[in-house]
Amino acid sequence: MKSAPDRQARCVDLDPEVIAWGKEHNIAKEPQPVRERLDVQLANVLDTPPPASADDRFDVICANNYSHQCLKDRDVMLCYLTKCRASLAEGGILVLDLCGVRTAS
Repeated sequence: MKSAPDRQARCVDLDPEVIAWGKEHNIAKEPQPVRERLDVQLANVLDTPPPASADDRFDVICANNYSHQCLKDRDVMLCYLTKCRASLAEGGILVLDLCGVRTAS
């Protein structure tokens, strides 16, 4: 977001502690113009509406901290992946991490 003033980001998490930590340790350090382009939502990503138009789709969707591995039911995982695909811009990518631990080596 720092590299271009037209870039935006959305963060979605179920856990209010995670949201609070991210705000304190990451978002608070950013300049005001960057913070204004960041949409932080306390929600289940499965309940968030899809982008309103093709122009609102995402270039990158990241599922960090192995959060997608919490989706144990096949139908729920398929719903998640389908929503991600529908939310991606043409040529966009979905990034899933499999570890989620900073100290892993």
